[in-house]
Amino acid sequence: MKQAAKLLLILFTTMFFSCSDKEDDEHYISEFQGTWSGEYTGDSDNGTWILEVHPSGEISGIISSEFLNSEFEVLGEVKKDGNVSVASGSVSTGAVFTGDMSENIANGEWTFSLYNLSGEWTGVKN
Repeated sequence: MKQAAKLLLILFTTMFFSCSDKEDDEHYISEFQGTWSGEYTGDSDNGTWILEVHPSGEISGIISSEFLNSEFEVLGEVKKDGNVSVASGSVSTGAVFTGDMSENIANGEWTFSLYNLSGEWTGVKN
């Protein structure tokens, strides 16, 4: 009987904490939400970018490349710790921007492996 009570207590505790974590994620609102913009530089390309961080932490935006004289749609996410990753197209053929966001400053590195391009990016929250 004592083993059954212990098992029920363990099961209840596990369910309680699992539901609590899930509830927190369902109601999570990113502290980084809003519009961000900036520029990126590199040896062979530079340009500007504008991103919208949605309440869930998902990111959508546009990157304008001077090298390709084009704009690219990007999608990605920023995690609770500020780690950010966005990409246009696929990781193997598109541009990938990774880095960090803080209260109102963002920065990191970018690569565009298809054209063997890379560099740094910076920006601010508008």
